[in-house]
Amino acid sequence: MLFRTAVDIESALRGVLEIKGNEVDVVDAGKLRETCIDRLVYNAVFHENEEFRYFLQWLIREAAAKQVIYPTSFQGLQEAAVLGAIPAFTIPVLSLHALSYDAARACFRAARDTGAGAFSFGYNDEIVGYGYQPPVEYATCILGAALREGYQRAVFLQCDHIRVGRASYRVSRDDEIDRLKERIEEAVTAGIFNIDIDTSSLADFSLPSVAEQQQPSSQECAGLVAFIREIEPEELSVDIGAEIRAMRDGNLTADEFRAFMEGFYDQLSIPGGKKDLSKLIVLLGGAKDEADVDLELLRDIGEIARREYGLGLAVRSGVMPIPETLFPRFPENNISELHLAAPFEDLIFDHEAFAPELKNTVYRWIDCEWPGQRQPGMNDEDFYRATRKRALLPFKQALWDMPGELRDRIMADVQGQAVSYFDTLKARNTTGLVRDTVDIERVGLPTPVSGYTRTAETTFKTLLDRMGGTRPITVGPL
Repeated sequence: MLFRTAVDIESALRGVLEIKGNEVDVVDAGKLRETCIDRLVYNAVFHENEEFRYFLQWLIREAAAKQVIYPTSFQGLQEAAVLGAIPAFTIPVLSLHALSYDAARACFRAARDTGAGAFSFGYNDEIVGYGYQPPVEYATCILGAALREGYQRAVFLQCDHIRVGRASYRVSRDDEIDRLKERIEEAVTAGIFNIDIDTSSLADFSLPSVAEQQQPSSQECAGLVAFIREIEPEELSVDIGAEIRAMRDGNLTADEFRAFMEGFYDQLSIPGGKKDLSKLIVLLGGAKDEADVDLELLRDIGEIARREYGLGLAVRSGVMPIPETLFPRFPENNISELHLAAPFEDLIFDHEAFAPELKNTVYRWIDCEWPGQRQPGMNDEDFYRATRKRALLPFKQALWDMPGELRDRIMADVQGQAVSYFDTLKARNTTGLVRDTVDIERVGLPTPVSGYTRTAETTFKTLLDRMGGTRPITVGPL
């Protein structure tokens, strides 16, 4: 699967893609889907040459654009939903960090079968902390999957939890905020145009008034929103969400919500005509069953968000997954978006087709490397479920190299799970709503060039020369 020589690369691209200057032409879309894109994505993730990986990530993104596959923002759809101009549904945010490419293909097939268009692929910023998957690699897997499945529509990529570290913030506020800005800029540069900010750890409940408690969180959130508006592409408005923390039992009150929002607007400074927030996000932590989720409270908070601030309301799960039996009731209770953090990862690792030798190796590695993560009284199943995300980096290629027949069996169930989410959250048959509310435009993103004089074509020639070959290298019609 890995490219070893220039001749190898040329042979794969001949009659499929042409590179001229900074432009990519798709010569044969069918051949690209059937015989080429799998290998391009694999090399964009695993090739040992970093510059070549970066080049392939750009190549895949440009090929996707030529097939009218554009990463874009939910902004218009969120606004229409808040106004009540479209039927109620809840956007599922699908996190696909295990077997990202195969899982995204399964989700695109599910979207094709159900007519779903209002869904996004969530990129959890926590993954960066494990050194696992930079945003551009995740975007490459998703866009490559869209190419492979012939999905010619808007693609929504979402950075669903850019979080302030409270301890790091206390050590150096400026360093921590600069770190978040770097994360945000990296995401936007990769084509992730839906970003959720979590400054909620800064809420200080030792202070006497609700306004004072929420002020540190709302102030830093306002600054980060202004930063996003500075760096976003001119062609679109990034869809921005902000997470709010509540006191004690985790149930956000109307007073806390309003205090956060008033503090946010007091501090916000952005150019006229620019958007601010699209939605507020609340954490549903420790929800073991339906009784633990106060839908009436969520509905009331969602109504305040919509009526008083023109915002949607999103929820995300904590350590415990939100009971799926509640999903059909979310659209009618003002929940515009649901962040599904780990169900696909759990489905993949727990699947009967997951290679048992590989699973045993993963779990032995966890036992050796992360024994301190086992809490008192935690059984093996819960321990491995909580810890195996740390194995995604060292075992990434091993997962991708599982026999195709095993991966196909797993992905059939991933596809079925995605269909279930689209149905229960009423996202089925939403492609028309997306088409009517979202401006799908190609947004210019960086090309892999060094300096100001080298084109992508020249860069590619240089890379091919370095990879070796016995004849002159030509780029263009191969």
